[in-house]
Amino acid sequence: KQFSHYLGHCFNLFSLPNELGLSSEAVIYSEPGRSAGAFAVGDSGTMSAFLNFATDEPPFGAHADLDEQRQRTERMFAGDGWIVPRLIEAMKTADDLYFDTVGQIRMPAWSCGRVGLVGDAAFAPSFLSGQGTSLALVGAYVLAGELASNDEPAEAFASYEGIVRPFAEANQALATKAGGSLLLPRTQQELDARNRTLESIASHRMPQALGDDPRKVHAMLQLPDYSRFGK
Repeated sequence: KQFSHYLGHCFNLFSLPNELGLSSEAVIYSEPGRSAGAFAVGDSGTMSAFLNFATDEPPFGAHADLDEQRQRTERMFAGDGWIVPRLIEAMKTADDLYFDTVGQIRMPAWSCGRVGLVGDAAFAPSFLSGQGTSLALVGAYVLAGELASNDEPAEAFASYEGIVRPFAEANQALATKAGGSLLLPRTQQELDARNRTLESIASHRMPQALGDDPRKVHAMLQLPDYSRFGK
């Protein structure tokens, strides 16, 4: 747990029948510090729903009690409008409820001897960055290439970390800058700014709040060519 850094939010994710008729789309209802929503992949008869809330301290230890979490979430969203009451009821009976905190893994080293870590185990950026899958793929590609390029695993791990760490840390920083307030606004001011950003995106204009910084970070790493170590 000494490598886990909490980012101030908790989330519940679960499924229920697609009562909203969603098709490859998502809808979100937000209040300061709370967000509820649903999304569907394709024309599925099932939609996924989420209930996210902000809290300064993680509300549970390593092994959360699901009933306690259901009750806590119900209290957090009590009195909210839209279809939040329906989502609460679905959460209380869902057999696939997944609950966790929003956080990152930050480690001083990604390997020790002949053991190396990759992906979320080494540098989880949190979903606020939008880069979890990208980092996992980049890390796996470079790790495999460096293992093929070096005779000793320790040398391969050191080279892999030297290449990927700056990229991973820059993408993690996206979550602690605009990412948090964009996806999980804590105040009315952040919520208003989020809505303006979404309006800009809908109008095919790059929001000023985002600028080019995220895209520059996404493209900052030139992947090494390991083709000489192919079949």
